[in-house]
Amino acid sequence: MPTTTAAVAVPKQVDPTPSKTRPKTTPTAKAPNPAECGSDYYRNTDGVCVHRPATGPGAADGATALCKDGSYSYSQNRRGTCSGHGGVRTWL
Repeated sequence: MPTTTAAVAVPKQVDPTPSKTRPKTTPTAKAPNPAECGSDYYRNTDGVCVHRPATGPGAADGATALCKDGSYSYSQNRRGTCSGHGGVRTWL
């Protein structure tokens, strides 16, 4: 008479002590100091120093948008432009 074999599940052993090793991390770049841009500038999401929104004579020189509060923005990206100034009135 032929014999049959059945598969038997063997439970895996679990190590009761948690690992004390730290997970691998990738090095992160040090955040740039906003002061490196100068007092009338800020560092945008691309890491580029951009002139802060301004009002007054000559403010429109190089501006990319006119904000709803009358200030001019020099933003290089549309996202977030004039966000603290009521939004964009007109793109230049």
